[in-house]
Amino acid sequence: MRKELTRQAIHLLLGLIIISLLLFYGRATALIASTILLVAGTLTGFITLKGIKLPVIYSFLKKAERAEEKKLPGKGPLTFLIGILLALSLFPSKTALGALIVLVFGDSVSTLIGKQLGKTKLPNNKTLEGTLAGLIVSFLALQFWFPLNVSLAVALIGMLAEFLPVNDNISIPVVSGIALMFLI
Repeated sequence: MRKELTRQAIHLLLGLIIISLLLFYGRATALIASTILLVAGTLTGFITLKGIKLPVIYSFLKKAERAEEKKLPGKGPLTFLIGILLALSLFPSKTALGALIVLVFGDSVSTLIGKQLGKTKLPNNKTLEGTLAGLIVSFLALQFWFPLNVSLAVALIGMLAEFLPVNDNISIPVVSGIALMFLI
């Protein structure tokens, strides 16, 4: 559980940084920062695959990487950044913000609660408790920028996107953004 806590803390921190850049400096700045992080992460992954153990990066990977991601070091953060880039590229700023809120808060909380307290198993290695926690947290966070009904619908749709046969770091922001486009 400690590994997952570290992983989700990084997920939240990175997501909050990108959301803050979007809010305070605009979409272009958030896009540039996300792109730089994706390129740096990809290069670091390839260096790690070549057997070069960069001290800080190697320590991070040991603390946060899931066993199934060893073939592609940093796969989690890389798919997370791809999801962020898709949201920032495909949608206007406010829509991208909503999509990122569901990704950053809903996905992180659903994973933590699901792994810690989840008892009711659902498809794709998810739990009802985790999904409901992600839904609630997303709904609450979305309410700062969107009406109540829109926040609830987008939180629900975003959390259901976790069950699609696509990496949830990509499905959640894309599906949430599309839902927002129809609802606002």
